[in-house]
Amino acid sequence: MTQEFNAEENVTFLVKFKEKADVQKVAKEAKNKAQKNGLTSFNAELQQRSSVISELKATADISQANVKNFLEEAKQEGVVKDYHSYHIVNAIAVTANKRWLRN
Repeated sequence: MTQEFNAEENVTFLVKFKEKADVQKVAKEAKNKAQKNGLTSFNAELQQRSSVISELKATADISQANVKNFLEEAKQEGVVKDYHSYHIVNAIAVTANKRWLRN
């Protein structure tokens, strides 16, 4: 396995961000709003899910913005092959040249 790692030019790693969405608060607020608006249980649950997902995405968008800009520049330079944002865990998976990582 070490030989495979050494032979590969690119490696994939995960960058996790410390910022976390307060999903319990958002879900509770959405539930209260749904009850005030007289939504059915099903629609209230959909409202909660939608609110939680929106909050997760917003938190990821804000906390990851500068890193995404940096990665996009590195991608244009050819040292980053690809990256993908994961809003659920507030992380970015990056595939980049190993030599770039050492710098």
